[in-house]
Amino acid sequence: MKLKERLKHRILLLGAGGAGKTTILRQMDLMHRKDKKFTPQERSVFRDTIRYNLLNSMCQLVRACNELCDAGIIEAETEIASRLFTFEEQDESQSRKKCPVLSKALRRCVAGPPEDLERLTGSVLTIWKDVDVKRVLRRRSEFEIMDSFAYFIPQVKRIFARDYVPSTVDVLRCRKPTCRNTLLEFKERFRATGPMNTLQIVDVGGQRAHRGKWIHQFSNVSAVLFVASLSEYDNLLEEKRNRNCMTESLELFEGVCSLECFRDTEIVLLLNKWDLFQEKVGNSDFGEYSPVYRKTKRVA
Repeated sequence: MKLKERLKHRILLLGAGGAGKTTILRQMDLMHRKDKKFTPQERSVFRDTIRYNLLNSMCQLVRACNELCDAGIIEAETEIASRLFTFEEQDESQSRKKCPVLSKALRRCVAGPPEDLERLTGSVLTIWKDVDVKRVLRRRSEFEIMDSFAYFIPQVKRIFARDYVPSTVDVLRCRKPTCRNTLLEFKERFRATGPMNTLQIVDVGGQRAHRGKWIHQFSNVSAVLFVASLSEYDNLLEEKRNRNCMTESLELFEGVCSLECFRDTEIVLLLNKWDLFQEKVGNSDFGEYSPVYRKTKRVA
């Protein structure tokens, strides 16, 4: 093998959707920049995505209120919610429920004129002040909502300001599902006097719909970095609402480890979102979702 090929390492970033692979890739990118910053142009690209993240989370919260509370959100907020969202009827368990989805007008409004953004800010804050909304948020394991929602919601006014430019932290916390393969390449010297190595990090989509494409990336892999979210032990899968996220990650990891093409490949398990796990575990018993942990705890 030529020296140039020997100094080139291809690392595959795998894991279920929402595990935080893309955030890790952004952090790696940032670490290997001289100024440790995203450019203003890069940050402005994320502006509308962050606004959409926040509104989509509010949409999921309103939906959860309608499903988990007998009365749903109170009447004063219902009118405001109807301006933000389009309510569609869906059949669930033989009963018809109205589920909010972001309207096309609202999607355009996210990138719209300042007066539209001001109205959005007021609407979001009014819904957020509702007691039932905050009460339902404590039951977040029962519905899907972005991890960074708690970070973004107190900053609604800043995010919907006409001159808003996302900070570095905003960009890192932004949720943007990977729909296509993303390649990050940088140089690294493993030893102070050693040769320069080329590292290629390949991020592939973690959602179920994208996993069929993984096989096309399995050749010439130096290592697999499998990312699993610790904080999702009590969450349900976005694509399949009766499926536990931790169970999905465990079975996916076992499947990757058993692949013949990775028999001689280093596989690293990265347990992500430790901070969110610490916040949650005091209020949600980990043992309820892990029979093995419950049994071990009883023996100890």
